[in-house]
Amino acid sequence: MSSGKSARDNTGIYLLIILAIAALLRLLFLDAIPQGFNCDEAADGYEAYSILETLRDRYGKFLPTFFLEFRLKKKELSYSCGCYSIHFLLHW
Repeated sequence: MSSGKSARDNTGIYLLIILAIAALLRLLFLDAIPQGFNCDEAADGYEAYSILETLRDRYGKFLPTFFLEFRLKKKELSYSCGCYSIHFLLHW
């Protein structure tokens, strides 16, 4: 019975070790991966800038609920609000 309890006690230590390794690997290659922006990421950034400056999207629609993307896909407002809030904080 004692071996089951000690394995449970070490779960937090294992989790910290895994998180430390993941953070180390991510920080080591932060300058190389990813190699740049994709076109949809750049479009999201421009949408955020346009909404912040003019309250209109790139097609001229006033405070849209859905955003047209490449190949006529639509993104919800919840995803775009996350992008806009980050751009708003970095803008100031």
